[in-house]
Amino acid sequence: MRKAIAVLLLFTIVFSVGAGFASISELEAELESADSLIESIQQDIDAKVEEQYAVERRLEDVFARVEEVKQEIETNKQLIVEKEEELKRIRKELVKVKKELADQEEAYGDRLRVMYYKKDESVWNVIFEAKGIADLLNRLDQLKAITEQDKKLLIELNKKREEIEALEVQEKENYARLLELKAQLARDEQELLDLQAELERRKEEILAERRKFEAELEAQNSARASIAANLSDARAEAERIAAAGNGLGPDDITIGGWRWPTSATYVTSGYGYRTHPVYGGTSWHNGIDIAGAAGTPIYASRGGLVTMAGWYGGYGNTVVIDHGDGYTSLYAHGSAFNCSKGDYVSGGDVIMYMGTTGTSTGNHLHFTIMLYGDDVDPGPYIGY
Repeated sequence: MRKAIAVLLLFTIVFSVGAGFASISELEAELESADSLIESIQQDIDAKVEEQYAVERRLEDVFARVEEVKQEIETNKQLIVEKEEELKRIRKELVKVKKELADQEEAYGDRLRVMYYKKDESVWNVIFEAKGIADLLNRLDQLKAITEQDKKLLIELNKKREEIEALEVQEKENYARLLELKAQLARDEQELLDLQAELERRKEEILAERRKFEAELEAQNSARASIAANLSDARAEAERIAAAGNGLGPDDITIGGWRWPTSATYVTSGYGYRTHPVYGGTSWHNGIDIAGAAGTPIYASRGGLVTMAGWYGGYGNTVVIDHGDGYTSLYAHGSAFNCSKGDYVSGGDVIMYMGTTGTSTGNHLHFTIMLYGDDVDPGPYIGY
């Protein structure tokens, strides 16, 4: 919506400069619209600047967090090394314990085989080879001790098996924790890098949008300067006319009986050759153009018979008055009529209201005086 307003404003400025049809009030309204539009654009720029600052603050936080994660990664690298060394130690211990178990199992197996083959002999040897009661008791104690040692060896073997099982579980758990630690650190780092890339992308988008608004602001400031210059020129022209001292208006009559045909006084285009405001190129202008606000009253410059009050091609809504002495006057581009064909009007009567109908670029009155059908310069007749 605002873009459409901006385009319309620039279009208005171009044609105001080209044709000079904008009245002081219209230029003041355009200037007010330009100021409002510039304020709106500036608010957009301020919003983008604030958004840019917010993104930059988030980026600073992300950069800080990235550094923290990198530090955590460095710290955890040492932890990972320690975990890997512990894992190596556990695996080495596991190999050692398994070998000890295998050796003990082999030794215990050999002993069981020997005992199996010599079970009867061993007992009788202890009895019959004894040299006395004391020796017999001593030998029986030794046999019992050997049996107890065998039991302890069996218990140790079972403990070794349990130790191996525990080491295997510990090895699996440590390896799983090691893998999870590596994966988590990689995920954290990638997540932060992705967020950093997204924020950088958004920062560039905001900067591009801000530059677009700034370019738009520059164009609108230039447009406003053109409006202000036109307004200054219009006011200067109005002051020049007022200072000319002729004091002519709808109630002032020249020696020839003519009067100024409207309450507006800003002449935007004089009589003679000019560059056409719509079609371009040099063309003859058979009257003068007086700019004013829409609805400004248009007066009969002299009394006479209304011979036309209707649409007249490029002139739009037009009134023609025959003054009865070879002179006729034409009033063009009106918005609405206040007379009809066949009416007799007196000088100073309101015959129409200012508009921009027909081939026109702004609200104004085109005024022509003709003598026996040929246009003449109206300036001397109405004191311009």
